[in-house]
Amino acid sequence: MVNPVEFRKTIDAEAKRAGLNDEQIKLLYILNGIESRSGTATESAYYSRDRMFEKFGGHPDSSLGRYATKMGWYDKDGKIVGESVTTANGKIIPKKLWEWAGSVHTALSKDVDGNRLSKSEINDRQQELFNTVYGGRIGNTEDGDGWKYRGRGGVQLTGRANYETVTKILNKNGIDIDLVANPELAADKRYSAAILLAFAEHRGMFNPKHKRYISP
Repeated sequence: MVNPVEFRKTIDAEAKRAGLNDEQIKLLYILNGIESRSGTATESAYYSRDRMFEKFGGHPDSSLGRYATKMGWYDKDGKIVGESVTTANGKIIPKKLWEWAGSVHTALSKDVDGNRLSKSEINDRQQELFNTVYGGRIGNTEDGDGWKYRGRGGVQLTGRANYETVTKILNKNGIDIDLVANPELAADKRYSAAILLAFAEHRGMFNPKHKRYISP
């Protein structure tokens, strides 16, 4: 865990190097939730089935919905094929999608029947979930990319495309690391501040012509 005080000092130093003023740095903290995450978190998926559908959706245009369409549980018009169920938050989804979610359920490190899951089983289930919800988007093109490029760091950098872009910005700024080849570095405290600034630059926060510009 990063020491929040030390992290703030590093952020301040990196931001000053990037030419930001005090007001812009303050807004950067607010926009990215720096105080609570300190830059070293790696996304995990200890979700119940209901939480999965709350986070990733279940309708045809959502991450899980697209998977259901691929599996034939929604037809080409977005209608449910076969039986349906209603989740705790009122989503009507294909029963087969609900059953699949139960197969990757890891809440409280137990399966849906309350049986204890081993670390290996949890790891396998989480990989399947992330490869399902992130696969084929955010620049993820290869098998396993969804898991490999899951959210990391204070900005929860997610997807091969974002790892590639932030790597290019870091390299331009004189930081010689490759987040695509070594994605775990996105949660390394040594680079947390630099990645935050690079991500903010990528999102247009330092560009006066961009809608996300952090105005002084």
